[in-house]
Amino acid sequence: MGRQRLYHTPEEKLAANRAKSKRHYEKYSLFLFIHYISDECSRLKNSINKHRRRKYQKANQKRLVIIGSVVQSNVNLSDRVKSVSTNLAPETNTCPIDTWLEHTTHVQGRFNKLIKNDPKAYLESICTRYLADHDKDVIQEQTILLAKLQKSIYKCHNEVLQLVGVGDELSCVENVKKIIWTTVSWVEEVFCHAIVNWTEVQHLYHEQSFLYQKS
Repeated sequence: MGRQRLYHTPEEKLAANRAKSKRHYEKYSLFLFIHYISDECSRLKNSINKHRRRKYQKANQKRLVIIGSVVQSNVNLSDRVKSVSTNLAPETNTCPIDTWLEHTTHVQGRFNKLIKNDPKAYLESICTRYLADHDKDVIQEQTILLAKLQKSIYKCHNEVLQLVGVGDELSCVENVKKIIWTTVSWVEEVFCHAIVNWTEVQHLYHEQSFLYQKS
């Protein structure tokens, strides 16, 4: 027995085919629309990227031209400066030992300016300020400044010793080195006692027991 006929007249068959087509369209229309939008977005994206690449290439070419011009200008300017410097620079034959002796004099000047040409008065001012303010930083700041000068004079001493050995030049450096070292030891003594106790500094100060007071 065959299947039962659903549609008998041409009109029913036509209506059934239309309904079938409508269902198919409704089922796939959203998919087709999304696919169309995706293709359009891809084309638009490619177009934008192509435009950006073209724009970047043009800008990059301009940058390269500008950089090349600047580099060439700097090269030309450097050549001119070298030429002028060569023509204007005086002929100097500074001896290395003279350089280090000059540096020693400079360090000595900085040291004398710090202590105002009087190591004992310098220590006296440090002690009285600490006893009045109870502030160890007053002493520590001075130890830092002196340590820099001491490092510089040690460098001068080593260089002079290497260049000319024992002699008059080294003696000049050693005299500066000695006074700086002595002042550093005095300040460090006060600072060590200040770290322990303010009363300790007060007692030693009034008893005239610090090294700078006994020298």
